[in-house]
Amino acid sequence: MTIVSNYDTDIISIGSHKIFDIVCDYGVSDKCRGQFKKEFRTIVRDRKMNNGKDICLYCSRSLKFNGRNNPNMRYNLDDNYFSVIDDEIKSYILGLIASDGSITSSTITIALHYKDVSILYRIRDILCTELKVGHKHCGLRFISLCSSKMVVDVCKHLNIHQGKKSYTVDMPSFSSDSLAWAFIRGYFDGDGHVSDPVKNKKRYPVCGITTSSESMLNKLDNIIDIAHSISDNKIEFSHNNAIDFLSKIYDSASIYMNRKRDLYLDWSCWVPSVSGSGTHGRDMLFRWNKSRHDAVAPSKYRASDSGYDLVVLDKIKQVGKIEFYDTGIKILPEFGWYFDLVPRSSLVKYGYMLANSIGIIDRTYTGSILVPLIKVDKSLPNISRGARIVQIIPRQIIHVQFEETDELSNTERGTGGFGSTSLK
Repeated sequence: MTIVSNYDTDIISIGSHKIFDIVCDYGVSDKCRGQFKKEFRTIVRDRKMNNGKDICLYCSRSLKFNGRNNPNMRYNLDDNYFSVIDDEIKSYILGLIASDGSITSSTITIALHYKDVSILYRIRDILCTELKVGHKHCGLRFISLCSSKMVVDVCKHLNIHQGKKSYTVDMPSFSSDSLAWAFIRGYFDGDGHVSDPVKNKKRYPVCGITTSSESMLNKLDNIIDIAHSISDNKIEFSHNNAIDFLSKIYDSASIYMNRKRDLYLDWSCWVPSVSGSGTHGRDMLFRWNKSRHDAVAPSKYRASDSGYDLVVLDKIKQVGKIEFYDTGIKILPEFGWYFDLVPRSSLVKYGYMLANSIGIIDRTYTGSILVPLIKVDKSLPNISRGARIVQIIPRQIIHVQFEETDELSNTERGTGGFGSTSLK
């Protein structure tokens, strides 16, 4: 940088309007002005933006927003970050850009409500810790990615043109289902909605995605195999289908919007009452460990399933006709909870039944879960190692007090016992 006038710059205020002759430090444009005039206050401002260097208008236009290839750029973005979408985080950010991003010829901006600013900081830390999270009107927060190369790559993946995103944005083709669902999670975090179990008037969850792009809506309809409804600009899920969809996008995810994921966790633990109100709380924790190294963790196939499947390992003993199979699992329910051990429908193909119909796993029992079985059809094959034939269902314990009275109030049924209702 060079100031070629005779002014003594040490005694000039940074807000001075005095004109100085300066020389462009770049000279990359054919139209570079070389030496030109500029107010001192403007020189001070522009040097703060340009790492202490002076640049003319034409060189600035030539270098404008070329990411790390631009010596005028303060932030070292990886311009090739979106060249190939090959991991969960890239897919998620691309989905968020597809829903809540705005794109110009040189910049990608993601703007969100201030309540969701944490995800912007997470993206900032992934892409470049020097990026600033800015403030907009109406409580919006944003980050801007200034890179023409990023713009080209993102537009290629999303099949859009700058300034025409909302109606043309499309879902890319991914190399795996996990990447596709990470993209859907990002798109949902931007343009999705999920009802609140406390504020919602309905006693069941509802969630969905709104989009102005017909192509995006069709892609979502084809990819998502969970039952849903489609309208002109919305794909929506309700009841257990909503839980299954939210589970699909949020379970085991490493990047997500906390506010919407928390609503999913709230619904997962919400217990409706007859009055329509309910209790909710997502801090439900059931501890377990292995009594054998080859034990398999309790699991669900769908989030909306009632029970957690257990895998049996070996028959460890037999008492009379009752065979005992070990799961290698020890479990500790939370206070106020216990587990029912019940058969899965697949048990019948082995010709067995659960010896005690339903097993109760109390909170005080900390031994390995054993499954007692009786063979009722010897023509069917025996149980093979690794079979999922039983499940555990968490149940709330209701603590009551019993009070002895001289008599009970009369009822229509009275003392009618087994089968009494079918005699009328």
